[in-house]
Amino acid sequence: ISHTTDLGPFYNKADRVLIDAPCSGLGILKRKPDTKWKLTPKTLQSYVDTQEAILRRYCVTVKSGGRLVYATCSILSRENEQQVRRFLDSPEGKEFYLESEEMIWPSESGFDGFYIATLTKK
Repeated sequence: ISHTTDLGPFYNKADRVLIDAPCSGLGILKRKPDTKWKLTPKTLQSYVDTQEAILRRYCVTVKSGGRLVYATCSILSRENEQQVRRFLDSPEGKEFYLESEEMIWPSESGFDGFYIATLTKK
């Protein structure tokens, strides 16, 4: 499914939808330290806007009782927890509740940083 796909046939059909959202990539600084020099406020806002659009567009494919999993390789709250809260407060997000979320910190795990949230459709 791409951004140009007509989602009509997919409405309320999916048991699970994984959104591996485009993001700043700040969770992989250990492997790509130059990432921090490429990020600007404008670029970050572009990621946040794209993430929001993706969540709102593809959430309609999840059927009642299904799960929407949102993941990034960012450690920024703006792309993670705040993004999920904004979605849940949106008209499309009102049909979902936060089942679980986890932040994997590179400083604690020794690996890349990730965020994952599982949202369940009511």
